Amino acid sequence: MRSSGGTDPLALAAMLLWMLVAVPADAADAERGEALYEKHCKVCHSLIPEHHKEGPSLYGIFGSRAGSAQFYGGYGALKGADFVWDEATLDRWLANPRTFGRERTKMTLAIEDPDDRADIIAYLKSQE
Repeated sequence: MRSSGGTDPLALAAMLLWMLVAVPADAADAERGEALYEKHCKVCHSLIPEHHKEGPSLYGIFGSRAGSAQFYGGYGALKGADFVWDEATLDRWLANPRTFGRERTKMTLAIEDPDDRADIIAYLKSQE
């Protein structure tokens, strides 16, 4: 029997469990991703549409076909690619850019930490 005015322990436990499930412990952090982008990516890539640097602009990368940017500064490693950039493909690319494409890429930086990659991806996704 529950005492009047008290909190039902079962309801409290259910609410706490729901809160733990609703917010994943490994949720990507776009704010941290911005700092990582500034540190690792910004020197070669911009987030301004059609403003290419050493590498193509990353503006609107989500849902776009790989190699579709009007960018001619690279070696063409992704020219003719038949995949779309999403979380999974960006994660693979950031982990090891040398595993993509038929030709060499100028991008040699690999982001080894999966959390760092997830945060960079969250930041890029927030820029659409």
